[in-house]
This record gives sequence, structure tokens and C-alpha cells, in this order.
Amino acid sequence: RRLVDAGERGGHEVADRGGGVTDRAGGGRERQAEPGTVQQAILDMAGAMLFRGDQVHKPVAVLSGGERARLCLAGLLLQHNNILVLDEPGNHLDVDTLDALAQALQRYAGTVILTSHDRYFVGQVANCIVEVRDGRVLAFPGNYQAYLYRIEQEFASSREATAATPAGQPTGAGQKNGRASSPADARTTTEKAPERAAPLSPGEHRKLRKELQTVERKLEQVQADKARVHTELMACTEPARSLELFEQHQGLIEQLEGVEQRWCELQALLDSPS
Repeated sequence: RRLVDAGERGGHEVADRGGGVTDRAGGGRERQAEPGTVQQAILDMAGAMLFRGDQVHKPVAVLSGGERARLCLAGLLLQHNNILVLDEPGNHLDVDTLDALAQALQRYAGTVILTSHDRYFVGQVANCIVEVRDGRVLAFPGNYQAYLYRIEQEFASSREATAATPAGQPTGAGQKNGRASSPADARTTTEKAPERAAPLSPGEHRKLRKELQTVERKLEQVQADKARVHTELMACTEPARSLELFEQHQGLIEQLEGVEQRWCELQALLDSPS
């Protein structure tokens, strides 16, 4: 009987029960690597996916879900495909595994098309951003940081244009006391931008990303508990139990607000320039 890894949604078979990591990634009839791939290249890929030392001989049957996901990704990268299409590849991966995947994709010679909500991961991998907005699809050459800078410039220009327009006058007219407003006039009507916080160190960034993953799991759990209690409350006909469920529901609402607030704080810190 075969085992299917965490990537079974794509139908990838992992190995026979007795197979090991390198057997799955490179050898036997379960081979995924491009024919002719040398054993050292397979071991290098295993190392890049955080399988080191005796771990490369671990039976697939005892691998955790995260390890099986890494194994599946290693097999894909060893196939030397021209194009990889990855839909939220960071889902269910911890920070260490996601960093290993980013480094592997940076070395990948083909084209990668991906969607991801992890902005740090996108910043590590992407060299072109495709934006879908207002019924249009726009391509922005450059990395994610360059894309954010361009968007910030657009918003800044919009704010300056709005601030430079006197009340009751259409935007763009720019009249003041019968004369055109100068750039100096515009500067006096806008508040001084706050100074940017000091860039995060790699260690700080990594710590925040790990906390964000923990908070996201907590958010999912609290949302599920809130939905469960709400369903039970709607079906309950006993006054005492209804009151108990109502109090639980209110407590979960307050807890959810706190978790969401922390999520926003962490996301803002991670979005700051590094």
C-alpha cells in the first residue's frame, strides 16, 4: 500500500512503505528526478530541503506532514521542468521550510508562477509582480519591494494633489488667491511624514514571521470555536444553557478582536522596509 504525502491534492505518490527520502526524490520506480541526475545532486536537493545526515535515509512512512511536503517539493525541483505553477506554496509550511523553498526557487533556472499571501516569501522569490485590479491585469517588472515603492508613490502623489486643492475647488485647479498654487504651497498644507522605524534585523524578521504563523493558527481556531458556539446557541432551547453559550460567544468575540489586532500589528511590522 502506498502512502500519499501532504501534497496529495496534486496526486503525488510518495513511496512504498519501506522507501526512504532519497529513494523517493531520486531513485527506483518512484523516481521523480530528471533521468541522469547524479546522486550528489539529489543529496544536495535533500539538504536544501532540510534533510541532513541520517535524515536522508528516513522511511517515508515515518515522515511528518511538513517533511512530506518538503519531499514533494524536492521532487518537483529535481524534475527540471521549464515552468512551475505554485498556488499558495507556503500553506502548512513552517518558516524554516518556507525559507528553504525560497532559496531553492532562487536557484531554479525555469519560470515560476505563484500566488502567495506571504509577502516576505514573494519578496524573496519574485522578480515580476502581476497586479489584478479594477478589471485590468498589469505587470510590474522588478521585485516586490519595487512594486510597493511604486504603489506608495502613486498614493503620495494622490494625497499631495488633494491637499494642494482649496476646499470647494475641483482637484487639479490649484488656484489660491487668484494665482496658481506653487509646490511650496502644497508642502505647507501637508503634514510632515513620520520618520520610518529602524529596519528589522534578519533575526527580528524571522521571529515576527514565526509569531505571525502562530497567531494565524490561533485566529483559525478562535473563529472555528466561535462558529461552533454560535450554531449551538441558535439551536439551544434551555435558558440556563443558552445564557452559558451566550457568555462563551461574547468571550470568543472579544478574544477574536485581540487576536486580529495582534495580527494587524505583526503584519504592519513585517511590511515596514527592511
